[in-house]
Amino acid sequence: METTDCYLSYTVSYPWLLGVTPQDVVAVIDEYGPDRVLIETDSTGILRSDVFAFKRTIFELYRLGLDLATIRQVVDENPREVLNDK
Repeated sequence: METTDCYLSYTVSYPWLLGVTPQDVVAVIDEYGPDRVLIETDSTGILRSDVFAFKRTIFELYRLGLDLATIRQVVDENPREVLNDK
């Protein structure tokens, strides 16, 4: 994150495959800030996915102490910016 302008995206719909946890997301936000972090889901049905993982991750981020503005940024505003969908 320090040497690039790229975004860091976490796919949360396959916790059994990728092992991404809300604690991982919070640790990165604490270290680098929320400006280039985004959370997304890939629940296309190709693999066995957890359809509730996205919502559960949002609740867990809140429980872990992230404020609502930061959560909104990583789950809504940053993805919109990447997709140029304002």
